[in-house]
Amino acid sequence: MGAPRNIVLIDDDPISIFISTSMLQSNTEFRIIPYENAMDALDQLRQWSSLNAGPFPEIILLDINMPLMDGWEFLDEFQKFPRVLTDNCCVVMLSSSADVRDVEKSRSYSVVKDFISKPLTPEKITFVSHQLQCRK
Repeated sequence: MGAPRNIVLIDDDPISIFISTSMLQSNTEFRIIPYENAMDALDQLRQWSSLNAGPFPEIILLDINMPLMDGWEFLDEFQKFPRVLTDNCCVVMLSSSADVRDVEKSRSYSVVKDFISKPLTPEKITFVSHQLQCRK
């Protein structure tokens, strides 16, 4: 059996985390690793990166509006990771924002593969999974 396939879910809302985690567990074979704080997620990703202490996630689902560090600040830091890691990680913005400017801004980050609106549905999960398969 190979290494576990991971999805990192970053969202400050515990209810959104619960709903998204439940949907993902029901519709994927990935291990879901939730974070309510983007800084904590970034610290864990740095640790995995520097120590090879765990499988780097294949997917990061990232909320935009969060305290301490928002999604944009997270992306600014994430883009500094080695490309060998970021090229194999599909970042998807998962937001309740309907602002076209947020969608456009997300496209300015090469690591962002898509922008989807909350809540997650089986159809959205299938779409993200398909995007991931097409990249390989």
